[in-house]
Amino acid sequence: MQEEKLSPEFSSPRFIPNSLGLMDSEEDQQAEQRIEPHEMWLWFADNHWKQWHGVWVKWQPLESSQAVLSFKSMRSFREADGSHRTHCIHRNDWCSGAAGDTQNIKLAGGPWDLYEEVHSLPNGIVHPQNTDSRLLQFPNGDLGWLQLALTPGHPRRIVFGEVQFLLPSKAAKVAVIMGFDGEDKLGVSQILEESKVSDEKPDPSWEGTLWKHHCSPLEKTRAEPRGTFVGTEMILTPGLMLTRKKALWRGFKGGMDEESAQNYTLMHLPYDVTCWAPKKAAIGKEHAFVVHWIVNQEEIRTILWNYGENGCLQFLKTALYCKRKEDASELPL
Repeated sequence: MQEEKLSPEFSSPRFIPNSLGLMDSEEDQQAEQRIEPHEMWLWFADNHWKQWHGVWVKWQPLESSQAVLSFKSMRSFREADGSHRTHCIHRNDWCSGAAGDTQNIKLAGGPWDLYEEVHSLPNGIVHPQNTDSRLLQFPNGDLGWLQLALTPGHPRRIVFGEVQFLLPSKAAKVAVIMGFDGEDKLGVSQILEESKVSDEKPDPSWEGTLWKHHCSPLEKTRAEPRGTFVGTEMILTPGLMLTRKKALWRGFKGGMDEESAQNYTLMHLPYDVTCWAPKKAAIGKEHAFVVHWIVNQEEIRTILWNYGENGCLQFLKTALYCKRKEDASELPL
């Protein structure tokens, strides 16, 4: 079944080497820009301090194409009264079942207090729940909540990362989580979220306003968009160095060589989101996780994060690629 498309309102340099072939050639370089922690904190406040409601759906793609878990998700980021954006209160609630099911709280987290003077650091924003990860954000609101270094033998997970595409309206976002559990099983989750005025739980019948939530199985195959897509990539390191470069979209596999690609798998999620990740945790080897969102036939958004052989996070990248005008003849009438 073809996935429901989004409405048009949702559309929208120094070279960092990577032996996996996921980066483009050394061209159109721009000087690096250092991002101050205060800047990133304000981006976080401006774009994400809201009440986010959605549905969290998880798959284990190497086990089955069917969803294994589904929860309603309420993630609240509220500015503390009188704090002038220096203090955020974060709370999570998850309710069992897919949209329309009876709500019974299964998990709740927080509230946590995030203070700029404590949690805004030179290598990203740290969360009180997990001091081993950092929130790295771009000016457009896209972000990653990522481990700074991989932790083999962790009792809950080996690798975990969440990235988010913020829509231009700032009223909705696409979150994707990828990682491996203690048994080294690959999991991928999608949370389609929209902002609400209140952080109260939605009515049990709520199925979303901007998104049509569902627990569809993963698609077996998905055709890549035809044509040439060019755009600007923003690359951010844990040291908060930001570079921008013009680049071509290299397809779902990012131009990876065939030998390396044998260790990876494609996962085709609802709403034309496709992920590319290692089949097994690749600690001790350079590797990457990639999320592509085919917004429409003329726009592709990509977020990629890369780990080095030492297990440390090297960079986070976000990009918007647009179809070249000379390829417009390929679009349907």
